[in-house]
Amino acid sequence: MEDRIIEELTEAVRLDPNDIEAYVSRADKYMDNEKYDKAIADYDKVIGLDPEYVPAHIGRGNAYSLKDEDDKAIADYSVAILLDPEDAWAYFFRGNEYSGKGEYERAIMDYSKAIELDYDNLAEVYELRGGLYLDREDYDHAISDYATIIELNPEDIYLRIAYQNLGLAYNAKGDYDRAIENLTRAIELNPNELDANINRSIAYLHKDDRTLATADLETYIELTSNDNDA
Repeated sequence: MEDRIIEELTEAVRLDPNDIEAYVSRADKYMDNEKYDKAIADYDKVIGLDPEYVPAHIGRGNAYSLKDEDDKAIADYSVAILLDPEDAWAYFFRGNEYSGKGEYERAIMDYSKAIELDYDNLAEVYELRGGLYLDREDYDHAISDYATIIELNPEDIYLRIAYQNLGLAYNAKGDYDRAIENLTRAIELNPNELDANINRSIAYLHKDDRTLATADLETYIELTSNDNDA
């Protein structure tokens, strides 16, 4: 099916070498099939026909990203932003590239702009920005982002991450009651969550509740053993 669609699109661009939509559609199919060089060639053609066509810059940036050519990806996303400063996707994707390169301030700025522009999956971008804040030991901003995720009430995966990382942040701030509260919620959503169990055990230890700390540690050891046996 995919090959037939590509053949039809190839015939379309043969009949009309200026058919931008056909090139973009074929590039998208190449992306789906992980043929990134062919996708880039098609996006190149589109940009040659219309240098201001934003989706082609974003598409080519995504292809470069998947080829681990971060600088080229950033260049394309930056052009897309220059052409359309309201494109939340371009900021989000560029933020991912900056984060991967360890340029966390730039990543945070881009994630913040994506949030401001109402990026499609706000829980995802808050989770990513919160993770950068957490890694930088900026616990108050991390807590704010994870609390916002909970307010958004997204799918469970983001809720689990939010509650777990809220627990980490509160543990780091010495607020063990709130750490336990949030880690407990994470465990309720996923009883097999290793990190939540061990971090709640640490919080209980700080509160000198060795009985509950030991129970969580035993659960952690049991879960780890089950993983090793699988």
